[in-house]
Amino acid sequence: MRDASEIALRFHDAAFNAIAPADVYRSMKFGRSDVTWGLKAMNVAASSLTGKGVKVAVLDTGFDLHHADFAGRVNDGKNAKSFVNNVNVQDVNGHGTHCAGTVGGPAISVGGIRYGVAPDGELLIGKVFDNGSRPRAFDDDIIKAIEWADEMGARIISLSLGSTRKAGEGVRNVYETIARRLRQRNDGGVLMFAAAGNGSRRPHYREPVDDPAASPSILAVGAIDESQAVADFSNAQLDDIGVLDFCAPGIDVYSSVNGGGFARFDGTSMATPHAAGLAALYLERDPGLSPDQLLTALLSRVKPLGDPADYGRGLVRL
Repeated sequence: MRDASEIALRFHDAAFNAIAPADVYRSMKFGRSDVTWGLKAMNVAASSLTGKGVKVAVLDTGFDLHHADFAGRVNDGKNAKSFVNNVNVQDVNGHGTHCAGTVGGPAISVGGIRYGVAPDGELLIGKVFDNGSRPRAFDDDIIKAIEWADEMGARIISLSLGSTRKAGEGVRNVYETIARRLRQRNDGGVLMFAAAGNGSRRPHYREPVDDPAASPSILAVGAIDESQAVADFSNAQLDDIGVLDFCAPGIDVYSSVNGGGFARFDGTSMATPHAAGLAALYLERDPGLSPDQLLTALLSRVKPLGDPADYGRGLVRL
């Protein structure tokens, strides 16, 4: 029987500002050498690392298979697959294309702005959300997609999804079980990143880290803005269960969307693929790192920003 536990897709509603490639270039007057603030903040812009040879899975609302920035890179039935009954992998929402673009958008974009952390990384796209106006996903589909990503050789999995939990409430064992197994495996292993959640409304209140990000074997990613202050919506570590590991750019994040265009989104959903893409750069430099060694390498370069409950260990960077 299908698991009825629903994972609710969330992103900061005020931040949807979709624009076509020509409009971006004309109205914002960006040059082709420009890069997003997030890549600069993580020291990615000046690096020669590109994520070459590293597979990163993005499990989300699918992908725009016709986007000009990804010609020949994402193909349904090859490195993209839908896990939703009677729904193909084509993204009709934009969230999945935005997240995947943040991981692996090209070094030279038709829009004139570099936004991908690992432009030569190998994307694996798993569609786990339906095409509803408020997309839904189910645990069993997400778990199938995680297993598929592992079979396809992913070293990193990015999950910009989550469901709320109360402080002190446990996590879904199904996610911890598979994340721990993949992370502890001897032959390479897989490290999973997940969005901490967007439920807080600072300064009025903070919400605890969402599930599955709260799972001990999954890395929870919070969001910061360009001034490196915590995003008002970013969830916090309010118990010993939902640990916040670190933060990444999650405000005014420019990336690809469906329809061949680009948009700026806010959310821990946007911070998560920044961290996942960065991990691909570390693995390109040292492919032999185990998941725990990769985490140690990431943490060795974090920039502390403030209260660990809000920022985790700090901003991940090269």
